Amino acid sequence: MEEAPRFVVRLVKERVKTSRRGKSVRVDRWYAYFSQSPLLEEAPKERGRLDLRARVEPRELRKLARELGCQIDDLTIYPPSWDAYNSLTVYAAVRATLRSPSNIMQLLEVVRGLSSYDAQYWAGRLREEYWRTRKFNPLYRVAKAFKILYGVGE
Repeated sequence: MEEAPRFVVRLVKERVKTSRRGKSVRVDRWYAYFSQSPLLEEAPKERGRLDLRARVEPRELRKLARELGCQIDDLTIYPPSWDAYNSLTVYAAVRATLRSPSNIMQLLEVVRGLSSYDAQYWAGRLREEYWRTRKFNPLYRVAKAFKILYGVGE
């Protein structure tokens, strides 16, 4: 009997309302829902099971997941270990604050080179902040501290 995966990252496409040039429009955006519970697949938005929700580019996240040895289904990523899960968490949260392609490449290199202790610390800080507020905006402070410490975007 195969053991159920311990960590789950679910990619979800959501239709959101935004404003462009003074007009209200609806656009599709991709979000990654990070959970330590495999039950996320049944209820991805249920409180208490969610570690982080971050806006992502699915191709980038899948590419990093492959490099970290994750099993990937269509819209679900199963990290094999804490280290891979923490690295994906840090990447998704900090990546949401970057726009420049060169800064994104810098972030990828930094995340690939993170030690397990560093990844655990930063992922923990991001999770705690997300659990406290259930919003992404307060994570900008933690992401900024990460970028300053590792020189991303300078």
